[in-house]
Amino acid sequence: TIADFCYTLNLTGTFNGNYTAENYSRIAPINKNYGTMSNLDISATIDISQQSKYIEASGLCNYNYGSIKDSKSYVNLHAPVASAYVDENDGTIDNCTSDGFVTGRACDKEIDVSASGIAAFNKSNGKIINSTSNAYCHVSCGDGYHGYSAGVCFMNYGLIKNCSADGEISMSGYSGDSNQIFMAASGICDYNYKDIENCVFAGILLSNDTGSSSLSLSGIAALNDTDARTIDCSYVPKYSNPIRFSVSTGTIYVAGVLTYNFGTCSGSYCSISSVDKLSTATVYFSNSILYN
Repeated sequence: TIADFCYTLNLTGTFNGNYTAENYSRIAPINKNYGTMSNLDISATIDISQQSKYIEASGLCNYNYGSIKDSKSYVNLHAPVASAYVDENDGTIDNCTSDGFVTGRACDKEIDVSASGIAAFNKSNGKIINSTSNAYCHVSCGDGYHGYSAGVCFMNYGLIKNCSADGEISMSGYSGDSNQIFMAASGICDYNYKDIENCVFAGILLSNDTGSSSLSLSGIAALNDTDARTIDCSYVPKYSNPIRFSVSTGTIYVAGVLTYNFGTCSGSYCSISSVDKLSTATVYFSNSILYN
């Protein structure tokens, strides 16, 4: 347990192409947290994007079953699955901020990738509350694979409440590739299976030329599943031209709140009334829910 008496934790580790890991490995300064970590000042650099294996990297810990609170981080992470604080959160992340660069990519293009501003996976007991991400989150993936970038969390099975993000959430393909099956950039969470409440996205959604057959740009989430709830959330960008894409083929789904809603959504809105369709791709737009 790292408690209140530890006010600064500088975590710096560089893992380059010489790092050897088994497939499905996880890399972070701390493996599992069962206690309380608070008042941390985290600086983490992890680069394993040259690995050809599926590796998940986080700025603080692989698994959180306890509490992480009142902390800030500046990370520079490059991995197939990258997250600023935690890979799997099954505890509580409270009043934390993140900044820096979180990139989901691998030299082996035949890997699904993701980049998240707080946690990759928020599990059923997980709570991400009162937290903010200013991080740049970006994914690049290859032919026939998927990429997901999100301001707070890639997949949510728990609770995300009173959180915000205002960084650039973006995606792109590799040069010469023409068929990324699906890519998503979402202000708060890509896939929501439980609860998102009172969250605000104020940043930029960006897609460079991907050649993808299907792209989703969402102010809050790409998917709000059957039992999921998105309540009192908003996309109120503080930048001009906040939704940007340069895509020549495929289909782009742009939603101010949710791209796909199969659950409950109420009290949520987006301040954008239109997007500039500077693309030869097919573009579908709603400033609220695109498919309900």
